[in-house]
Amino acid sequence: MASPVMTDVSWAKGKCSCYHLCGDSFKFSGFMHPPGRAIKKANTGTPKSSSMVFIPCRNRNRGRPMFSPCALSLKIFKSIRPNNEIVCKLVLMLGLSFNPKSTKFYYHYIEWNDNLYGYPTLAEAMECLKVPMAFIRAMFEHEVSVTCIFNFHVRFLNQVCGPSLPSWTHSPVIAKRNGLYFHEMMSAPDLWSASWVKHIKRPNLIDGPTSPCCISNVVYSKHASELARLTKTKRLIQFKNAKTMDREPIGLIKLITR
Repeated sequence: MASPVMTDVSWAKGKCSCYHLCGDSFKFSGFMHPPGRAIKKANTGTPKSSSMVFIPCRNRNRGRPMFSPCALSLKIFKSIRPNNEIVCKLVLMLGLSFNPKSTKFYYHYIEWNDNLYGYPTLAEAMECLKVPMAFIRAMFEHEVSVTCIFNFHVRFLNQVCGPSLPSWTHSPVIAKRNGLYFHEMMSAPDLWSASWVKHIKRPNLIDGPTSPCCISNVVYSKHASELARLTKTKRLIQFKNAKTMDREPIGLIKLITR
């Protein structure tokens, strides 16, 4: 995919973050741009980018985050000031689990291994590995990391340019403003694979329906319950007449990430 350009515009009111996976050093980093900047779509004939470039996903609460690329940071993303680097890790998010003993939620993910097998460039690694299963096995750690959601902050990502595998499909959201085309956030994160690497133990995930109408006995609970305060969520989804999750984790929950 051709490389887009960060451009000064009058209509962009808020700061925006952008993330890069370097095509030759294999290092991942982010940058917080000031208000008044947006990513312009590359014109036809623009040289292809050797690095993968990502922007955050608009809605991080829909669907199953199975093998979704994410930026993982110790800092709250909203607290990072403009014109500053974002120190973060590239991970593939596998999902969430709830531990009733500690009454806490945990992220399950695998980390980028910084080119453990020594491929010359990112594009050459993709050309050699060809399929998502092989790419994930070679470029990410095999051991699943598990950490409390209060230890890290997450941004789900969409790729907007750079090398990619043939089986990955990209449908970027493009908006026309003042005669020019710009990239905008998508409604769901990228999915890099729907297959599981067999020697990675699959965590016990908690999934919530995208809409309460999908299941007849599920309702939204918006009152300030003890569980809402405990998990710092704004909306809960729970089965009718089910016990609360701090006593017995039967109900389903839709977690709004920080």
